[in-house]
Amino acid sequence: MSRWTEQFNNHQFQIHLKELNNAIDEIKLPDQTIMNDVQELARLKKAITFINELLQACDPELVPSSVLDNSNNQIKPCLNNIRQFIRNHPVKSVNIIK
Repeated sequence: MSRWTEQFNNHQFQIHLKELNNAIDEIKLPDQTIMNDVQELARLKKAITFINELLQACDPELVPSSVLDNSNNQIKPCLNNIRQFIRNHPVKSVNIIK
């Protein structure tokens, strides 16, 4: 593995992206009937899938570290917002009596 590939794979952005993927998997909408929320979550998941696939298609030896640095500056606030949403919108469990 070249030093560029190692630098790419071990960049802080990669760690934050994994955390963001995990956080998005935790999102449970309190009300599935609110179409705007459902569409926004679907769009968020689509954007993250796009980023994941884009990174897989990149040649790590050719991606400047400044690209990852800038991306990391953008992903940290996004991750914080997702975590805050999860904390502020807990899904209440519903007991259904049959």
